[in-house]
Amino acid sequence: MDSAESNQVVELADQEGIFERVKQENLSLGKHEFEFNNHIYIGYPTVYSPFLFSGSFYTAQNFPYPVGGTFLEIGTGCGLTVLEAAFKGCKKAVGTDISEDSIANSKENLTRFESQLEDGQVEFYISDIFSAIPKGEKFNAIFWNFPCQLGSQPHDEMEMLDRAFKDPGYILLRRYLQEIKDYLEVGGNGYFCWHPAVANNELFKKVIAETNVELVEKLLIPGPHDLNAILYMIK
Repeated sequence: MDSAESNQVVELADQEGIFERVKQENLSLGKHEFEFNNHIYIGYPTVYSPFLFSGSFYTAQNFPYPVGGTFLEIGTGCGLTVLEAAFKGCKKAVGTDISEDSIANSKENLTRFESQLEDGQVEFYISDIFSAIPKGEKFNAIFWNFPCQLGSQPHDEMEMLDRAFKDPGYILLRRYLQEIKDYLEVGGNGYFCWHPAVANNELFKKVIAETNVELVEKLLIPGPHDLNAILYMIK
């Protein structure tokens, strides 16, 4: 995990300031449109827009999608990565999010592109990580652009836009790493995106050790001010 150790780390007070500015900027966008790969998407003000996060576009473009296979994204936001997975050849692509607004946003984008997709090729569920995934359904690839800030409030006391960034104690990370194996096909791969500059990397290493997983860096995702993210594959 050398990249995590060498990357710039933003002080907590600065993190909160950056987070609040981005949050207010997102709210100020209102309902808006943005373009990616010749598709015009809709963004909601209560769902973080890839328009503000260039790394989201980079990830959607460069993720190792299982072409001809099945793909699941946790924390799907506006549904961009799931829809791109379908456009790039996944036979089925599913997105989940705990935010009702996120799933409404994703479904509105799906409605825009249904004529370009097969029936049932893309689905979106309101879900607490894997809770809404039908029993026995498995995927060739699972991905989560993880909320790396620790935060101080319990999850159930946060606004949804806060929950998109924060995971107190990395409780959600532990759950994801412990539960993901039950939803992967034989030979399938789990992934998550980590933002070391705004994370507690010592606690991150502890969680990785305690959940007995190994990580392989698959992609360095450029971010503003050299605050890069890392796409990890779980071994």
